[in-house]
Amino acid sequence: MAFTASGGWSYMAHLPSAVRLSSAIALTLTLMAAVTQAQPRPKAVRDAREAPASAGATNGAVNVNDQKLDTALRAWVRGGSAGSRGAIVTVAPGAETVVGDLIPALGGLLKNRLPGINALVTDLPRGVLMKLTLDPSVVSISADTPVLAIDGNLTSSNGNGPARDAAPLRAVMGLSPSRPAAAGIGIAIIDSGITPSDAFAGRITAFYDFTRGGIETAPIDPYGHGTHVAGIIGSSGTNSGETSGSDTSGGSGSPSNDGQYRGLGPDARLIALRVLDDHGAGETSLVIQAIEFAIARRDTLGIDVINLSLGHPIYEPAASDPLVRAVERAVGAGIVVVASAGNFGYNAEMARSGYAGITSPGNAPSAITVGAMRGVETVTRDDDDVAPYSSRGPSWYDGFAKPDLLAFGHGIVSIGDAASTLYTDYPSVRAGSSLMRLNGTSMATAVTTGVVALMLEAHRQTHAQPQELLPTLAPATIKAILRYTSTPLDAIAGSPDALTQGAGAINAPDAIAAARHLDANITFGDDPAQPNVVWSQTIDWASNVVWGFDAVGTRTGDQTFTWGYVEDPLHTVWADLSTKPTGGQTFCWGDVDTSSTRRQRF
Repeated sequence: MAFTASGGWSYMAHLPSAVRLSSAIALTLTLMAAVTQAQPRPKAVRDAREAPASAGATNGAVNVNDQKLDTALRAWVRGGSAGSRGAIVTVAPGAETVVGDLIPALGGLLKNRLPGINALVTDLPRGVLMKLTLDPSVVSISADTPVLAIDGNLTSSNGNGPARDAAPLRAVMGLSPSRPAAAGIGIAIIDSGITPSDAFAGRITAFYDFTRGGIETAPIDPYGHGTHVAGIIGSSGTNSGETSGSDTSGGSGSPSNDGQYRGLGPDARLIALRVLDDHGAGETSLVIQAIEFAIARRDTLGIDVINLSLGHPIYEPAASDPLVRAVERAVGAGIVVVASAGNFGYNAEMARSGYAGITSPGNAPSAITVGAMRGVETVTRDDDDVAPYSSRGPSWYDGFAKPDLLAFGHGIVSIGDAASTLYTDYPSVRAGSSLMRLNGTSMATAVTTGVVALMLEAHRQTHAQPQELLPTLAPATIKAILRYTSTPLDAIAGSPDALTQGAGAINAPDAIAAARHLDANITFGDDPAQPNVVWSQTIDWASNVVWGFDAVGTRTGDQTFTWGYVEDPLHTVWADLSTKPTGGQTFCWGDVDTSSTRRQRF
């Protein structure tokens, strides 16, 4: 189909059948006639309270349509757990009020509303959850899953202690020390906050804390992850506290330091939306609230890009995943969304990398999903390779070929708040009095966000017009340029496949040049942004999947390939993808659940 550079995300309607919601199993529930009341309740509430248990129920239990539940809630219901569970209830358009009234009437707690995705944030006892699955106005119910900062390897594998005299990040990326600088570009960092410092002086233009109800307040970052990410994206390199242990010249801002730790967009505006607590954890619903806020305030706050260096395991198809749907809506509103691939690519006990570790919202088709590579210490590409922990594709359920590309994410030194949890509790990450060295796809995501900001700046400067006529590169176009200009890693890096490296290593100078010269109003070629396509070259990875018993993978002709079990999507697959494992078995290790994720920050 024809693809217009300013045409937004309409290509989603033409994605292959991998983007789909599993068909719900039909379930008919006969409701008894309502009993006349002196003070009648709304009909939906009345019906739900007075309906008997389904004929299929046993021991007086209410029946359940578990096809409306994600895997986490399905397991919880089947386990007969007591208590209640945080859940995001997606309803049919126009049914928000009716279902919102029904939930407290049944005994659940309605906590918030997510109007952008027709969803309600709730806390539901098991019985209430089961009853809601039988309501025809309820489309799906997802766990309000904990999200974690994708900040990894707190016992650094590349040496502890003071920062070494490595090449500045801008030099490694092929950029000059100070320009381009992303002037005028607004970046929303949805993370643990930002600690103010000289490096961000005058450029934290808004701060909203969704861990405290979304209030506007003074910037803070008790955990420290968001500040580190913000430094990669937009530190000016001028911070009196940025002093490396091996540098006696005084700090990053001193002339002799030459901006060693200057970010990729030192002139960018930073909009901090805090969703993670003092320990780097939050709730999916808070992230969605922040995304919906960014969409609503896009024009007033000047938001061009959203950085999501966080995630949770995939529990359902992308089409029903609330976080993915929020990301898709943001992209549809014209905001570029950059997301982490996840850090579940390596099993230390087995000493091998594995596949299908992509986290949500990295499985969002329209997001730019970023994996991590090593080699940031030098400006040459001879030592660049994929970081072992970087999550490989494909994505669970849908079979999307993710990540989209790689960026430097290993051994990245950036700003660290000396009072933050990361800095105080993990001495191995300290790289100076207010610097931290972290590894992970969080850092790679921040690098990519910085490059996106430079691309937007270059395009706007070249095609300068009055603000109301300013041409805009659509998010899909930005993604296509990044993938097209990426440099595939070759045999020196082990010849990684497309599920490992996507289109290859990010190429900042070429991406910026392409954005500068591209006319946002022209029409060109076939849509380059489909998940299984690199520009016009189809990624042939179907023959490389791990064989199993139940189909959760992609379909090629009449043959369905799989890399796991349909009822067991919480495992990363560890197998040699060039061969069919003996007996058709898949090889998995460890649950990627919230408890193991919390312990296992790579």
